Amino acid sequence: MSEYKYGSLKEGLDELVKRMKKDMPKWNAELSQAYYTMREAAAFLKETIRTSGPKHFAWHNYMINPNNIQHNFNALHWMLSYKQLSEHFDVPMTWLHTLKMKAVIDPIRQTWIVKAYKILDGDGYLLETAYGAYCDGVDLGLIPEDEMSIIQRQPDMIEMAEDIDKQFKKYAKDHDMTVEEATFSLTLEHDMTVA
Repeated sequence: MSEYKYGSLKEGLDELVKRMKKDMPKWNAELSQAYYTMREAAAFLKETIRTSGPKHFAWHNYMINPNNIQHNFNALHWMLSYKQLSEHFDVPMTWLHTLKMKAVIDPIRQTWIVKAYKILDGDGYLLETAYGAYCDGVDLGLIPEDEMSIIQRQPDMIEMAEDIDKQFKKYAKDHDMTVEEATFSLTLEHDMTVA
């Protein structure tokens, strides 16, 4: 018997999809509150813009498209989804991110539907989401590391990773810190303001 839970990333994802089709949970309170609070705020913004209409445009700088905002299940909602589902199915969040899923935003059902997944691009290289799933699967001992001898990461992603690694090393050297400290420092500098 193998020391790994799955023989490959594909085997692990296939098993996850089967389990999800049998045992898909409903949204937890955290996700439900985040989604419906944002939806209500978008409706309020839309109404405020509509009623202030031709008199003034003070609120228009907040408006992208309130209809899209109001019904959009965005990246932050997906992160909360991946967190909940990874805990429920005991798999890395990246495995869930690799799957093609649809959020069911019906207030009564509040769940997800798994459509499919794709791990290779048209040239036969591992998609970056699948590469992340592979890395986390190996790190957690779910799949063997030797799978990468068969499948290769996309060349442009390898180049980007190497460039970023060089930047972190240069920053660390210039600021007299370790690469880990530089990585942490630089990733905290990005402003993630949504508005």
